Amino acid sequence: MDLFCNKALVDKTSKSGDKMRLKSNSGSMLVNEKATIPGYKKKVWFSTKAITNIIALSNLIKQYRVTYDSNDLMFVVHCEPSKTSMEFRMHGSGLHYYDLRKEDNAQLAFVNTVAKNKLNFTKRQCKEAEVTRILYGTLDRPSLKDFKWIVRSHSIKDSPVTLDDVEVAVSIWGKNIDALKGKTTRKKSLPVSRDYVKVPKEMLKLHHEVFLTADIFFVNKIPFFLTLSRKICFTAVNHLANRTVPHIFKAFKEIYAYYLQRGFRITVLHADGEFAPLKVLIESMPGGPLVNLASANEHVPEIERRIRVVKERTRGSRHSLPFQRIPKLLTIHAHCVQQCQDA
Repeated sequence: MDLFCNKALVDKTSKSGDKMRLKSNSGSMLVNEKATIPGYKKKVWFSTKAITNIIALSNLIKQYRVTYDSNDLMFVVHCEPSKTSMEFRMHGSGLHYYDLRKEDNAQLAFVNTVAKNKLNFTKRQCKEAEVTRILYGTLDRPSLKDFKWIVRSHSIKDSPVTLDDVEVAVSIWGKNIDALKGKTTRKKSLPVSRDYVKVPKEMLKLHHEVFLTADIFFVNKIPFFLTLSRKICFTAVNHLANRTVPHIFKAFKEIYAYYLQRGFRITVLHADGEFAPLKVLIESMPGGPLVNLASANEHVPEIERRIRVVKERTRGSRHSLPFQRIPKLLTIHAHCVQQCQDA
């Protein structure tokens, strides 16, 4: 059987009338979709749950000539003269595979170009196919079914175009790009869901007054403003454009308003000596909290530990990304997404 899992290698997928139950040493999987591959006549089974793309040799030899090179231990699929042969080399496990990542395989054997497609027809057929394309555009690009009906019924008097010319034109150029772009409708987007969790009355009653801790940390010289509330244990991270007093004060006001909207009121802000220039601004706010600064050369232990937690979580997310370098904007959003609530 032929089974594919990579959407980039298939043209389109559709539900199949029959189903296939695939069993292996890793378990059982039900496949009920099929897909078409450019240059491959037989439809293949398709499932994103599969772990690799498989082409059966018994099906491949029905369309292409396949030879085996015992010196290099590989199957060679001989495509049309206008295409490059595909070499399925032996893996250490004994299976044969075709590596799509190699630079010399950038031009896949299953993908045709217009110039190579024309090599399959005579010059006269190609010239008549050009006339067919012009007529198709003049008729304002009807559907292929309607266009064939127009040609078959001789609706256009003295038209030199025949059904064979239409088939040749489709084989060389494929479906008309202008018609596809003009007739394809925009898919309905997913609605934006709003799911707000209501604060329990018991929590709001017991922890209405919030004791907040705050500090500034850096990642690749990018400053972030981090706050952590005691008892509620809610963490919030804001990106700072710089460490000036106005920017830090703006970040605090955003956090203050966020708590206020949910029914909480910040009464005490505990931070280190770095926040001394902000003490007057914060305490002069309407209903502003009392700013409690740590002693000289001292830090707030819980906020320092929370900074480490945020950095560790972000490093874990960074490790899962398939990139060698991370841009500044992605670094900022990766840390700011760490706004969470830990019970």
